[in-house]
Amino acid sequence: MKLKTHSRFRLAALACAAGALSAGGAAQAASYQFSGDISASPTFQRLIGSGPNLSTVANAVHFNAFEFSVSQAGNYSFESLVPGDTGTTGGVWDNYLFLYQTAFNPADARVNILKGVSGLGFGPATMNFDLNTGGRYVLVTSGYLNKDMGSFVNTINGAGQVSPVPEPGAAALLLAGLLALAAVVATRRRDA
Repeated sequence: MKLKTHSRFRLAALACAAGALSAGGAAQAASYQFSGDISASPTFQRLIGSGPNLSTVANAVHFNAFEFSVSQAGNYSFESLVPGDTGTTGGVWDNYLFLYQTAFNPADARVNILKGVSGLGFGPATMNFDLNTGGRYVLVTSGYLNKDMGSFVNTINGAGQVSPVPEPGAAALLLAGLLALAAVVATRRRDA
């Protein structure tokens, strides 16, 4: 039996659609990991938990702010480990983890806060939160007390891909570099 050309295209389109549905039907969990050190970083007065109260004894804790977005809405888990963390004995310093929406303002940590948790001195700081596609979030890693600082490893797990949001200065620097590269290529082509 001979199929007409438009019938073959319909069958091919149906096969592609079925393949896309079967591939998209099962959401793939994604994991994003990054590390850093807050020893020489700026400081802020941290919240107690998710706020609204500010800590009076942690008024100059060092912090790292990681800006990101996610490709798919859903529940995401966050974990912050410090060197020596075993889950029961704790690490070499006590950490705190905060999640902010849109932006983090170290001058007033109460603005845009979604959630805050401590490692409580005996293990990793962990939390879960529902995130929206395309939303801008900031994960802040800090010390529990002013003296708590050092290196950390953070992991974000969830339904979609986590994408770092470049700082405006970094984006401008990247754009300037690309423009300079384009100018060099154009000059070489013209001279050739």
